[in-house]
Amino acid sequence: IDKSVEEYLSHGIVYFTGRDALLRPTLVVRPARIPVAWFNDKKTSTDRVVRILVFCIEYMVRYMLLPGHVEGGVVLMDMGGLSLSQVPFSPMKSIMSVLANHYVNRIFKFYVFNLPSALSS
Repeated sequence: IDKSVEEYLSHGIVYFTGRDALLRPTLVVRPARIPVAWFNDKKTSTDRVVRILVFCIEYMVRYMLLPGHVEGGVVLMDMGGLSLSQVPFSPMKSIMSVLANHYVNRIFKFYVFNLPSALSS
């Protein structure tokens, strides 16, 4: 594991939390844990979040999926602790783009919860 990825993972922005009832790995994304210092350079913050995500998805594909039995995972995006002005739209857009374009059929469900009240109506 690359030292920079190891450092990024230590923030707890993206992590595995177990498996669902059908044994699909469950990946949690918590944008509220993105360090404030990363937002000084929007491109760098987005690249770091995508790098963490790609590492976790590649790990899942290599070690957590069982061909013919478990071939995809579940992603939970927890927006808790964020106000409307704090929602990191650029990293979220990049996450969706990477999953849709590079990991087709590897994500069974993508849930977003604890949305700020302005977005949840």
